[in-house]
Amino acid sequence: MKRKLYPMLRDVHLTVGIFSMLFVLMYAWSSLQIAHPTWMNTKPVTTEWTTQIGAGLAPRDAAMALRTGGGLEGDLVQIRQKDGRTQFRMVKPGQMNEIDYDGATGTVKGKLNRWGFFGMMNRMHTASGLWHELWWTNIYGVVVGVVSAGLFVLGATGLYLWFVRKKERKLGIVLLVLGLAWGLGTMVAMRIA
Repeated sequence: MKRKLYPMLRDVHLTVGIFSMLFVLMYAWSSLQIAHPTWMNTKPVTTEWTTQIGAGLAPRDAAMALRTGGGLEGDLVQIRQKDGRTQFRMVKPGQMNEIDYDGATGTVKGKLNRWGFFGMMNRMHTASGLWHELWWTNIYGVVVGVVSAGLFVLGATGLYLWFVRKKERKLGIVLLVLGLAWGLGTMVAMRIA
């Protein structure tokens, strides 16, 4: 049983590791960019625009009018209403429209912020869930969930593969303790910083 289990788990470990590698590298790259924003150009290119939609619309209806009539895409976030004006954002990875809608006249003033590749990576790092307007962002969320589960499989199979090799247990325990100390230390440092 042990002789059949080891090669099977080794193959699972290798397959999951190769599949997860690109996503883990993307997260590592975007984490570096978030931690050190001055190292890469993440400033957006901004364009201002104006259009007219129907007057007296609720925020979601105004966003829908901009989607159908103006071709805007993205999730509706950060809705604020004050003195007959509605402000909200329509966000998708790499792009954000800041909308200022005058409910009395139906005038919309918008500011489009477009980030380059690095900015898009940054936004994808923070994208979460399966509730997005864009189908491809939801697909990305599913893949991130699969990769996250795969990392647990990778860890569990790695521990088993290491443990059955008796000659490498001492070194493995040292590396395991150092890795755990590093992970916990980083989490504590981020919480108190």
